[in-house]
Amino acid sequence: MSFPLNIEKIMEIAEKFFKCKNARFEVKRFRTRYGLRYIEYGLGFLKKIKIFSYMLKSILSVYELKLPEKPKIRDRWDYVLELQIYEKMVEMIKRAMMIRMSILTTLFLIGVFVEEVQPGLRWLLISFALLLLPIVLIFPALRGGCEFIEPSEWAIPILYPYYKVRIKRLKEHCNEI
Repeated sequence: MSFPLNIEKIMEIAEKFFKCKNARFEVKRFRTRYGLRYIEYGLGFLKKIKIFSYMLKSILSVYELKLPEKPKIRDRWDYVLELQIYEKMVEMIKRAMMIRMSILTTLFLIGVFVEEVQPGLRWLLISFALLLLPIVLIFPALRGGCEFIEPSEWAIPILYPYYKVRIKRLKEHCNEI
């Protein structure tokens, strides 16, 4: 059985507990565009308690369902915020692809020029580089660390054309309003 608790109530309970135990702690609060979503209590060297607050609505908030019969009225700032999210996704993809492709190119070139050392190693490196290519295109590019990731903090490289089209449409909406 579960019951809804908001993150502020959980913070209050945790801090009351730490104070009862005379524990020293540091609090780091992380906010998203939906409010407080993550709290980290530092209890000393390498001891941390992490509290996450997720709802299905906030996880799927990047994606929008458009119904033709009842359009949603959006403010200009909604378009600007969404535009910034997609531009950041494109930036993440470009940075990740530069790193990933340079590694794959290095593997491929080593495989091409390593024939005189060991002939079997050549085909192994080339096939490994070609095997990694689809993985590189599908594996998401992440903005920060892997601890607290919401949909606006990662992007899938193979969806780069979609993101570019979405940016173009959002810029048009921003200019119309």
